[in-house]
Amino acid sequence: FVPCASCGTSEWYDLAELDERLSCRGCGATQPLDLLDSAGDELRWQFRLNSLFNRAVDQDTLPNILTLFRLRSRSGGTCCSIGLELLGPDGQPRHELDVVYVRQGRVVGAECKAGSRLLAKDVEAARLASRSGFSEFWFTTTAESWNPEAEALVETLKEEVSAAGMYVGL
Repeated sequence: FVPCASCGTSEWYDLAELDERLSCRGCGATQPLDLLDSAGDELRWQFRLNSLFNRAVDQDTLPNILTLFRLRSRSGGTCCSIGLELLGPDGQPRHELDVVYVRQGRVVGAECKAGSRLLAKDVEAARLASRSGFSEFWFTTTAESWNPEAEALVETLKEEVSAAGMYVGL
Protein backbone atom coordinates (compact mmCIF):
# COMPACT_ATOMS: atom_id res chain seq x y z
CA PHE A 1 0.00 0.00 0.00
CA VAL A 2 1.30 3.43 -0.93
CA PRO A 3 -0.27 6.54 0.66
CA CYS A 4 -0.95 9.56 -1.55
CA ALA A 5 0.86 12.72 -0.42
CA SER A 6 -2.06 14.89 -1.65
CA CYS A 7 -5.23 13.19 -0.40
CA GLY A 8 -3.86 10.60 2.03
CA THR A 9 -5.59 7.67 0.32
CA SER A 10 -3.60 4.49 0.70
CA GLU A 11 -3.81 2.34 -2.44
CA TRP A 12 -2.57 -1.14 -3.29
CA TYR A 13 -0.30 -1.21 -6.32
CA ASP A 14 0.60 -4.41 -8.13
CA LEU A 15 4.28 -4.99 -8.69
CA ALA A 16 3.81 -4.42 -12.42
CA GLU A 17 2.26 -0.99 -11.72
CA LEU A 18 5.09 0.30 -9.56
CA ASP A 19 7.18 2.99 -11.18
CA GLU A 20 9.31 5.91 -10.09
CA ARG A 21 6.20 8.08 -10.27
CA LEU A 22 2.73 6.89 -9.22
CA SER A 23 -0.65 8.33 -10.08
CA CYS A 24 -3.19 8.28 -7.23
CA ARG A 25 -6.42 6.50 -8.18
CA GLY A 26 -8.33 8.73 -5.78
CA CYS A 27 -7.36 12.31 -6.66
CA GLY A 28 -5.18 11.71 -9.75
CA ALA A 29 -2.14 13.48 -8.29
CA THR A 30 1.27 12.13 -9.27
CA GLN A 31 4.05 11.65 -6.78
CA PRO A 32 7.41 9.94 -6.64
CA LEU A 33 7.42 6.43 -5.16
CA ASP A 34 8.77 6.96 -1.67
CA LEU A 35 10.50 3.88 -0.34
CA LEU A 36 10.69 5.25 3.20
CA ASP A 37 7.87 5.49 5.72
CA SER A 38 7.18 8.48 7.97
CA ALA A 39 9.76 7.23 10.51
CA GLY A 40 12.45 7.08 7.82
CA ASP A 41 12.46 3.27 7.71
CA GLU A 42 12.26 1.34 4.44
CA LEU A 43 8.70 0.41 3.48
CA ARG A 44 7.72 -3.17 4.24
CA TRP A 45 6.83 -5.04 1.07
CA GLN A 46 3.64 -7.07 1.09
CA PHE A 47 1.98 -9.39 -1.35
CA ARG A 48 -1.45 -10.83 -1.89
CA LEU A 49 -2.65 -13.81 -3.83
CA ASN A 50 -4.34 -13.51 -7.18
CA SER A 51 -8.09 -13.42 -6.41
CA LEU A 52 -8.86 -16.57 -8.44
CA PHE A 53 -6.05 -18.49 -6.71
CA ASN A 54 -7.19 -17.13 -3.36
CA ARG A 55 -10.72 -18.40 -3.99
CA ALA A 56 -9.36 -21.87 -4.89
CA VAL A 57 -7.48 -21.93 -1.58
CA ASP A 58 -10.53 -20.71 0.39
CA GLN A 59 -12.82 -23.34 -1.17
CA ASP A 60 -10.34 -26.20 -0.65
CA THR A 61 -10.12 -26.95 -4.38
CA LEU A 62 -6.39 -26.36 -4.74
CA PRO A 63 -5.47 -30.03 -4.00
CA ASN A 64 -8.08 -31.07 -6.59
CA ILE A 65 -6.68 -28.72 -9.23
CA LEU A 66 -3.11 -29.88 -8.55
CA THR A 67 -4.20 -33.52 -8.76
CA LEU A 68 -6.01 -33.00 -12.05
CA PHE A 69 -3.00 -31.20 -13.49
CA ARG A 70 -0.58 -33.92 -12.35
CA LEU A 71 -2.66 -36.88 -13.50
CA ARG A 72 -3.59 -35.35 -16.86
CA SER A 73 -0.04 -34.22 -17.59
CA ARG A 74 1.07 -37.87 -17.56
CA SER A 75 -1.20 -39.08 -20.33
CA GLY A 76 -3.82 -36.49 -21.22
CA GLY A 77 -7.54 -36.68 -20.70
CA THR A 78 -10.79 -34.91 -21.46
CA CYS A 79 -14.18 -34.26 -19.85
CA CYS A 80 -12.58 -33.04 -16.62
CA SER A 81 -14.62 -32.32 -13.52
CA ILE A 82 -13.69 -31.12 -10.07
CA GLY A 83 -16.18 -31.85 -7.31
CA LEU A 84 -18.60 -34.24 -9.05
CA GLU A 85 -21.54 -35.19 -6.84
CA LEU A 86 -22.98 -38.69 -7.34
CA LEU A 87 -26.66 -39.20 -6.61
CA GLY A 88 -28.28 -42.38 -5.34
CA PRO A 89 -31.39 -44.03 -6.80
CA ASP A 90 -33.51 -41.73 -4.61
CA GLY A 91 -31.93 -38.65 -6.21
CA GLN A 92 -30.12 -37.72 -3.00
CA PRO A 93 -26.35 -37.09 -2.92
CA ARG A 94 -24.39 -40.24 -2.01
CA HIS A 95 -20.79 -39.23 -2.57
CA GLU A 96 -18.68 -36.44 -3.94
CA LEU A 97 -15.67 -37.31 -6.06
CA ASP A 98 -12.95 -34.68 -5.96
CA VAL A 99 -11.66 -35.30 -9.50
CA VAL A 100 -13.12 -37.20 -12.46
CA TYR A 101 -11.89 -37.24 -16.03
CA VAL A 102 -11.85 -39.49 -19.11
CA ARG A 103 -8.56 -40.76 -20.53
CA GLN A 104 -8.49 -42.97 -23.61
CA GLY A 105 -12.14 -43.88 -23.16
CA ARG A 106 -11.73 -44.87 -19.51
CA VAL A 107 -12.99 -43.02 -16.45
CA VAL A 108 -10.44 -41.98 -13.83
CA GLY A 109 -11.29 -40.60 -10.39
CA ALA A 110 -9.37 -39.21 -7.44
CA GLU A 111 -9.78 -38.30 -3.80
CA CYS A 112 -7.58 -35.33 -2.90
CA LYS A 113 -6.36 -34.43 0.56
CA ALA A 114 -4.32 -31.65 2.07
CA GLY A 115 -3.32 -33.95 4.96
CA SER A 116 -2.04 -37.49 5.29
CA ARG A 117 -5.17 -39.29 6.57
CA LEU A 118 -7.98 -41.08 4.80
CA LEU A 119 -11.48 -41.50 6.18
CA ALA A 120 -13.94 -44.35 5.70
CA LYS A 121 -16.00 -42.12 3.35
CA ASP A 122 -12.93 -41.69 1.10
CA VAL A 123 -12.50 -45.45 0.77
CA GLU A 124 -16.24 -45.83 0.16
CA ALA A 125 -15.99 -43.30 -2.69
CA ALA A 126 -13.36 -45.53 -4.32
CA ARG A 127 -15.58 -48.59 -3.86
CA LEU A 128 -18.45 -46.73 -5.51
CA ALA A 129 -16.14 -45.75 -8.37
CA SER A 130 -15.22 -49.42 -8.78
CA ARG A 131 -18.89 -50.46 -8.92
CA SER A 132 -19.52 -47.63 -11.41
CA GLY A 133 -16.93 -48.89 -13.89
CA PHE A 134 -14.00 -46.54 -13.22
CA SER A 135 -10.71 -47.93 -14.52
CA GLU A 136 -8.48 -46.01 -12.06
CA PHE A 137 -8.87 -44.30 -8.72
CA TRP A 138 -6.12 -42.25 -7.09
CA PHE A 139 -5.64 -40.98 -3.58
CA THR A 140 -3.49 -37.86 -3.65
CA THR A 141 -2.16 -35.55 -0.96
CA THR A 142 -0.31 -32.28 -0.77
CA ALA A 143 1.44 -33.65 2.33
CA GLU A 144 4.85 -35.29 1.95
CA SER A 145 3.43 -38.78 2.41
CA TRP A 146 0.44 -40.74 3.66
CA ASN A 147 0.29 -41.97 7.22
CA PRO A 148 0.69 -45.77 7.71
CA GLU A 149 -3.05 -46.27 8.39
CA ALA A 150 -3.96 -44.64 5.07
CA GLU A 151 -1.42 -46.77 3.21
CA ALA A 152 -2.83 -49.93 4.84
CA LEU A 153 -6.40 -48.91 3.90
CA VAL A 154 -5.38 -48.44 0.28
CA GLU A 155 -3.55 -51.78 0.14
CA THR A 156 -6.68 -53.55 1.40
CA LEU A 157 -8.80 -51.62 -1.10
CA LYS A 158 -6.48 -52.57 -3.97
CA GLU A 159 -7.07 -56.26 -3.30
CA GLU A 160 -10.82 -55.71 -2.97
CA VAL A 161 -11.35 -53.83 -6.26
CA SER A 162 -8.74 -55.52 -8.45
CA ALA A 163 -11.31 -58.23 -9.38
CA ALA A 164 -13.50 -55.47 -10.81
CA GLY A 165 -10.58 -54.32 -12.94
CA MET A 166 -9.96 -51.00 -11.24
CA TYR A 167 -6.45 -49.84 -10.39
CA VAL A 168 -5.99 -47.92 -7.14
CA GLY A 169 -2.91 -45.76 -6.61
CA LEU A 170 -1.39 -43.39 -4.11
